[in-house]
Amino acid sequence: MIDVNDLIKRRAMPVLFRPSRSFFRSLLAVGTAPAGISPRMAHLIAEYRRCAEALAATDYATDPVAWDVVGDLESRALEALLDQRPANMAEYYARLEALIPATENDTEFYVLRVLAADARDLAEAAR
Repeated sequence: MIDVNDLIKRRAMPVLFRPSRSFFRSLLAVGTAPAGISPRMAHLIAEYRRCAEALAATDYATDPVAWDVVGDLESRALEALLDQRPANMAEYYARLEALIPATENDTEFYVLRVLAADARDLAEAAR
């Protein structure tokens, strides 16, 4: 559940995290998606990886506020990637490969359950 007061406080905070790549460079990366992978899926995968790397590079002990902000960005990117259903096996594999690190701390196996449901849906669609 989203706490509105928490959201308002975060909006008032200064921006502590800036993407390392420019907007146009990320568009170029999306335009060169591997065959069979939609630009949308490629963008979501790239965004999740960028946020996950930023979170790994942020030290909670040094800057807990920045860690919290980056962690929120990583959670949103993960949620967006999990919400995007793969259209084919190429997208499924690319998303699976990107999500492997997210399963490390997933004690409720949520990521694996989503991936299993996607595999089932793709198998049923192939019949």
